[in-house]
Amino acid sequence: MNCHQAYEALQGLIDNSLNKKELVEIKTHVRNCPACKAEYRALKMVAEGLDRMPLYETSPGFNKEVFRRLGLEYKPQRRPAWQSLAMAAGLSLSVFWLTALAAALPTLLMGAKAYKLTQWLHHPELILPSFQSAILKSGLAAYQTLGFAAKVAGWLLKSSALPTQMAVAGLLALVLVFITMRFFRPQTSL
Repeated sequence: MNCHQAYEALQGLIDNSLNKKELVEIKTHVRNCPACKAEYRALKMVAEGLDRMPLYETSPGFNKEVFRRLGLEYKPQRRPAWQSLAMAAGLSLSVFWLTALAAALPTLLMGAKAYKLTQWLHHPELILPSFQSAILKSGLAAYQTLGFAAKVAGWLLKSSALPTQMAVAGLLALVLVFITMRFFRPQTSL
């Protein structure tokens, strides 16, 4: 490694971003070359000084003032309300489906036919494909339901009547709760 190559790699040595081969080469060169050793020490002092400096926090109006001086209009990036509502609805539906799947798993296992259980006992290699199939089917059902929910949410968000949107969303939530209670209730036999 010559001095020009070492000079190019000194910043990588300081940042600890070199691979092992480059690291060995640059350390060997810096150890044996007084000029590169002095340059490395100077760069290291600058880097350590910068690390010790406190971060400058700008005032709340800094960006606005910079844009004003440049003759531009400053518009802080804000997420539209409908995007926040859609994300909240998607998150709540995800939680709902994960809860429903967790609640359905014991019922699925209890409802499995006796011959299926004995088949799994004698051939444990069949358990994984069965669960994969059940999970895939549940995932596809959740995907279709989420697609439908997204269409309904888009339809609801097109209009500007917030009370109507809230009422319809509340009714949909109640319907989902009742459907869940009806289909995922553990069945007991006495």
